[in-house]
Amino acid sequence: MSLITRTEIETLIAPHEAPCITITMPTHRRGTDVLENPIRLKNLLDQAEERLV
Repeated sequence: MSLITRTEIETLIAPHEAPCITITMPTHRRGTDVLENPIRLKNLLDQAEERLV
């Protein structure tokens, strides 16, 4: 995975029209647990979508 660029950070912190959400989650950095990261993110995105609909 590559590091986030300055341009990407500036895009993220720039004002956006509502609605906006922030999703944060702890991630595993090594070992077989890293395979859980994409699944956890997908589940969080699904939950956010359900709450917004």
